[in-house]
Amino acid sequence: MKPCSKCGNCGLQNWLIDSPDGPLWYRGLALEQEETLKRPVEAMLARLMVRYMVAAHSVRPKFDITPRFDNHVFLIDTGMNKEAYGGRGSALEFRDGSVSAYYSDREPQVLVSPAGGATTPASSQGTGGGKPES
Repeated sequence: MKPCSKCGNCGLQNWLIDSPDGPLWYRGLALEQEETLKRPVEAMLARLMVRYMVAAHSVRPKFDITPRFDNHVFLIDTGMNKEAYGGRGSALEFRDGSVSAYYSDREPQVLVSPAGGATTPASSQGTGGGKPES
């Protein structure tokens, strides 16, 4: 492996810091066709014994948190740095079987209900509505 391409002498390996296929910058979950990665993603989730995966570093065109792979992968880069990307602040919440998206400029949205149901405003589902529970 070659040294870091950013500074050339920090001693960290290239794959770790800035390789497009490394764990920090891989964008395939956002950019590849789902059909291409469906089986590998299912295998990875099973191997890691997790139900969901969250990925970033690929700003979404509508600045929305985007579910993929049958609601098992969530792309969360909404371009929060307005000056650089023009997006908006957001957060993703996993609570009691629901997955909800919260935004700085609109109502929350349930992306996955406990029964695996449809997208609805989170406040109508009692999963926060923008205020933390006490």
